[in-house]
Amino acid sequence: MEGHYRYWGKCRPVEPDGAVSFHPLIYHALDVTAVAACWLDNDAVLRHALCVRGSEAQRQRAWLLFFIALHDIGKLDIRFQAKALNVWLALNPESKSSRFPTQAQTRLAHGPAGLYWCCYDAVVSDVDEHPRQHWLPWLEAVCGHHGYVVRVADLRENDLALPYELYSHAARDRSV
Repeated sequence: MEGHYRYWGKCRPVEPDGAVSFHPLIYHALDVTAVAACWLDNDAVLRHALCVRGSEAQRQRAWLLFFIALHDIGKLDIRFQAKALNVWLALNPESKSSRFPTQAQTRLAHGPAGLYWCCYDAVVSDVDEHPRQHWLPWLEAVCGHHGYVVRVADLRENDLALPYELYSHAARDRSV
């Protein structure tokens, strides 16, 4: 199974018959993007409010939809995936011998975590050096999709960095 199919985006941890019921994260991202595209294409007021107009409208639309697709990127983190460990293990049976997050660690907020992981490779503490500096306001907006905007400056590495005992999951999470 390809790596991007090994993550759930929406799930019911236990079905009455014991089966796992989930919607892959990649499909959830595409579903949300498709809804946004339909809404954007059919709502002139929304297009105007988002400044999607003029000769660059198609390009602006594509970038907007790209960032919308990233809205749940924080769900790639094993601490989020372990919220429904039985679903994770059904998708990743070879991981049964791995260490897993504690219940406290699964309380990870996937919005801030997504922004943290988008910035991780470029040292969050020195945002001016980020290779995609112009992406940060967009990432702040989409990673804060649950009613608030997450600011890079407000991220706390102590709360978001992957604990050492979970590093075995990091390589897979980053490769997706």
